Amino acid sequence: MWNRPANDTNPMYLDAFKYALEAKCVFRPDEYFSMCLNMSEPEELPFSEHSEALYNAILACKELILDHPYNYVISYIKPNRENDNIPRSHFWWYIDEL
Repeated sequence: MWNRPANDTNPMYLDAFKYALEAKCVFRPDEYFSMCLNMSEPEELPFSEHSEALYNAILACKELILDHPYNYVISYIKPNRENDNIPRSHFWWYIDEL
């Protein structure tokens, strides 16, 4: 995970989701899983968890996350989501329910 400047309050992957939407880049399951882990890091969580902009960007990218050829993203991340009892406020783990 990168070190954010002290004055940076943007969620770390907001620009990545915006770029993916613009370029129509489909997310690989391992790629999205890594993003979920990083957004859940204690240092990043305050910026990600309550970001309406991040929520809207992920929602806009829903098809790019769940669509072919990598439409097994949920089966890839769901065991971790369930085993670790990820709170629903970590909405990026629950892309299938958004």
